[in-house]
Amino acid sequence: MSVRVSVLSGVYVGLQGNLTERVNASVLSVLLIIAVFIGVLYLLLWQTYVLWVEAAFIWVEMAFLTFEIILGIISIVTFARFSLVPI
Repeated sequence: MSVRVSVLSGVYVGLQGNLTERVNASVLSVLLIIAVFIGVLYLLLWQTYVLWVEAAFIWVEMAFLTFEIILGIISIVTFARFSLVPI
């Protein structure tokens, strides 16, 4: 349950950071998604009993989270680069 709340808050903060092109909100979003990635990794590696189907879903979720982290870092770099340019 707490993983889902963290995902929703990370997506919401990332959406707000993306719409306003604020670096701080985007960094917070990436940090929340990294925390979610660690929680999902815990479910995969250290959970007592993991079904094959559950492991497959976790791998898919980790792939989406990795993609989201990569895109978040790209947006942070883009926002930081263009915020330094005087208008």
